[in-house]
Amino acid sequence: MLARIVYILGVAEAADMSALTGTEIAHVLTFGNDIDTFGTNISRAIRQGTAGLIESKPASGKEPKRYYLTDEGRSAFAEHYGAGA
Repeated sequence: MLARIVYILGVAEAADMSALTGTEIAHVLTFGNDIDTFGTNISRAIRQGTAGLIESKPASGKEPKRYYLTDEGRSAFAEHYGAGA
């Protein structure tokens, strides 16, 4: 699951999109890749297994937590998927 999350965040960053919420990542997986999951599962996977690849922007008020790649995550994305994937 972690590799898929890194890929989605890398592609979003390459497309100049802002950081994504767990729900947005889950929607890409569910509707784009036919992997049925939920935002809470994505957030849990990120908390438990990112090893420095993904960071979050703190939530404020009703704004949900958003996730983005760290420099290490960008390097992993470029190494495994190519910088322009």
